[in-house]
Amino acid sequence: MSGPVDDLVLDADVLMSLVATGRVGKILSACMYRGVVCKRVEREALWIETDTPGDRIAVDFVSLEASGDIARIAVAGVEVASFLEFAREVDDGEAEAIAIASHRRLTFATDDRRATRVAVRLGIYVVDTPLLVTRWAAVTADSFAAVDAIERI
Repeated sequence: MSGPVDDLVLDADVLMSLVATGRVGKILSACMYRGVVCKRVEREALWIETDTPGDRIAVDFVSLEASGDIARIAVAGVEVASFLEFAREVDDGEAEAIAIASHRRLTFATDDRRATRVAVRLGIYVVDTPLLVTRWAAVTADSFAAVDAIERI
């Protein structure tokens, strides 16, 4: 798909699930998003498990950023105070992502129920991994790729 894209603030769970599919850019662009990742989420999403028990691979943020699939961002100004407030209710990565989404009026991607409740209470539009993958699968012409992506999560 082409056209304008919106920034989507990713939490660690969604980011790792998308990375596991091997199709981060395809899924996000099909949904008209560019992923944005804050520092605390980046610190939480260091590894993804492979099919081999006990084996894992590092999340390659440099390649994800170089390809344009994600952008790295940091909390600034009033977002810091909001982060501290939200960190009382959710984990640090989700709290930082919610603070950014709230102040910058961005969509937030999470699979965490507590983070979803906080974000919705603040009026933030929330999407989750199943929604992103379902949207991508609906527009991809390759049903085998869609099945493969879902199995990798």
